[in-house]
Amino acid sequence: MGRLALRSGHYEPPYLPKGTAERAVLLLLMAPIGEEMLFRGLLEGYLLLSLGRDLAAEVMAVVLPAVLFAAIHYVPYREAPLPCLRWVLAIALTAGLVAGFFRIYSDSLLPAVVTHSCFNLGGMAVSMEACRS
Repeated sequence: MGRLALRSGHYEPPYLPKGTAERAVLLLLMAPIGEEMLFRGLLEGYLLLSLGRDLAAEVMAVVLPAVLFAAIHYVPYREAPLPCLRWVLAIALTAGLVAGFFRIYSDSLLPAVVTHSCFNLGGMAVSMEACRS
């Protein structure tokens, strides 16, 4: 495990800003907007247009982007302690499913972005416990 990522027994991805304001802007604004545009806007939107709007198609349009969304969160946490990695992936999958549901039933990205921000805020508050080595 990289020494820079493990501080005081707590894992953090090495690229994560150290300042509270910078971290808040990244995790509560930039990442939610950018990731939701990609996963719920482009990918889920494409699947909804391609597959139709029956229940099976909507389930696929929500689940596939949610799984991919969780998978990208593996990269910054690949060297984290296993409980931390499991926690991050489970929360990312859950957030992706909830955001995908809101995107379908609101026909808007705004609820997905707000949901993403709320999950990140919760993650910022409780991650220290799950990500201890």
